[in-house]
Amino acid sequence: MLPPSVSYRHERLEAHAGVQMLWANVDVNSTVDSTISGYNLRAGAKGHILDGMIEPFVNFSMLSHNTLNYQSEDQDQSNQTWSGEDWHTMTLTGGVDVKYWDKNGVGIQYSYIAARQGDGTLIDGHQHFINLGTTFWVADSIALGARISFWLSEYNDQAYVGSEWVDKFVKEGERSIYFTLRKVL
Repeated sequence: MLPPSVSYRHERLEAHAGVQMLWANVDVNSTVDSTISGYNLRAGAKGHILDGMIEPFVNFSMLSHNTLNYQSEDQDQSNQTWSGEDWHTMTLTGGVDVKYWDKNGVGIQYSYIAARQGDGTLIDGHQHFINLGTTFWVADSIALGARISFWLSEYNDQAYVGSEWVDKFVKEGERSIYFTLRKVL
C-alpha cells in the first residue's frame, strides 16, 4: 500500500486528503492468478467555532478495485479478475459536535454508503447511519455516555437458488441504544 496524503491545520479549520493505492496477490502459491489492484481516495474537514465549542465535520471516501471471478466453478478462473465487475464504494459522512459544558458534549452524525459491483446487476446497495450521542464527564478520567443509532440498508443482490441465480431486493435496518461507563487509563 502506498498512502500519500496532505493536511492543513488552522485555529478554525482542519482538513486532510489522501490516496491509498493497493495491490494484492490473492494466491501466492500460483503464478497464473490475477492481482487485485485499486485505490481509496479520502478527504475530510472539521471546523472549530466559538473556540471549539461547536465542531462541524464532513468526510468523503471513494474506493475502487477489481474483483476475482468468485462465481466460477473452475478454480483457475476463480483466481482471475472479473472483467467489468470492479467494486466501487462511496462514503459520505457529516455531523456536528457541541460541547455544552467543559468536556461534556452532544453530537449527531449521518453517514451514507453506496456500493456497487460492475453494472449493479450483482450488487447495488445503499446504507444510511444516523447516530446521536452525549458524553458527561463525572471526573477527569471517568465519563458516562448515552447513544442512539439507526441503520438502514437497501440493496439489490443475487442469490444462487437451486441451479440458477435469482435477483432479490433486500431492505433491512436496526435501532440501537447504548449506555457506557468509560475510564481513561
